[in-house]
Amino acid sequence: MYNEERNKVSFVRVLLRILLFVLIFILAIKLITFLFNKGKKNTAEDVMNSNLTVLKDAGVKVVKDDNFNLNVGESKTYKLQELIDNKQAEEIKDENDKACSNEESYVEITKTETEYRVKSYLSCDNLKKDKYTYLDVNTKEEITNQDDKTTETTTTVEPTTTTEVTTTTIQPTTQATTRKTTKKVTTTRRTTTTQNVRTTTTIPSDKAKISFNTNGGNPISSVIVDKGVSVDLPIPTRASYTFYRWEDSSGNVYGKSIKTNRNIVLIAKWR
Repeated sequence: MYNEERNKVSFVRVLLRILLFVLIFILAIKLITFLFNKGKKNTAEDVMNSNLTVLKDAGVKVVKDDNFNLNVGESKTYKLQELIDNKQAEEIKDENDKACSNEESYVEITKTETEYRVKSYLSCDNLKKDKYTYLDVNTKEEITNQDDKTTETTTTVEPTTTTEVTTTTIQPTTQATTRKTTKKVTTTRRTTTTQNVRTTTTIPSDKAKISFNTNGGNPISSVIVDKGVSVDLPIPTRASYTFYRWEDSSGNVYGKSIKTNRNIVLIAKWR
């Protein structure tokens, strides 16, 4: 009887050790797989960034060419295939040695009054990424510290005053005794003043108002949203500029959507 109990205990211990070993083995496999995938992802990002720099350098080379010229506000796009054909770039490959798309990848160059904006867009398999570079319009040297430029536009409407003059003429009155002629003219000035009228909208306590300062772009009407609920933000347009992001007056940055519990004014940032 004692030996049977002892054998059962030994069997249970062996079984627990086997289960523990299997569990450790499974966790080790998952850890190795996680580290491998993470390293592979980092490698893909690193190669993508390196390739994007190569494409950017090709765009900078185009700008610095003596025969290159653009008018202010004009843009020109060069596909990667065109750059390869002109020997201004070489074929670009991803981390798996697979060629990136020569038709989807491109360099777009835009000239403003002060700078050349070089947008490099690279499409490699499932990875797509772009990069902006700025060159001084005179020296064609790269601007390393490119600050966002914000221009506040304030429009003031002055009251419009219209003056209407009404003239009433009383015909001459002849008095027989004195033979004097009296001519009386009465002038009435009527002034009409047009003033700005501000309409106030009452916002419910569970709502918030989002206003948009497009900073020179197309006007966008403000919206009333539910507090704490994420909503998509519109994308404004502006001639010769590329929309960068939305910011509030405190410098907080917002992406494609926003969740707010208060009224807020968003300012468009351009490049």
